Amino acid sequence: MENNNTNSILNELKGRHSIPNFIVLLFISSLLIIDFIPYFKAAEIIHPQFLYLSVLNIIISVYFYCNSQLLFPDIFSSLKKSIIFKLYAAFLFFCAISYFVAKNTSLVFTKFTEIVIIFCLFINISILLKNKLDLIYKIVFIISISAL
Repeated sequence: MENNNTNSILNELKGRHSIPNFIVLLFISSLLIIDFIPYFKAAEIIHPQFLYLSVLNIIISVYFYCNSQLLFPDIFSSLKKSIIFKLYAAFLFFCAISYFVAKNTSLVFTKFTEIVIIFCLFINISILLKNKLDLIYKIVFIISISAL
């Protein structure tokens, strides 16, 4: 009896100190509308898209900063334990080293910036989707609508 009360209290507190589902779904939806962004007569369509991704990263990072009580205290330790995070960090390190031996350093710098933007997006999505397995059906539904 007492164990059930303790579990219900813990579940209630866990839900109270987590990122709202609306914010998660809004961020996922805003990621999926990237195909509808005009390219503003740029040389390549990917450059305005990376600008949009960097603005999204800044917005969600400011949200995390302003609502730091919603973040789990173990989020960074779980990221450090993740093999995907370690592999991506090693990839970033080797990409940064390639700057010193490249002939076209401006191209290396722009591509490295794009890789860092995607790395920040990976971290933001990891933080948003931590303990949000119940949203998987809604996310799949949103993705299927955007694929139409």
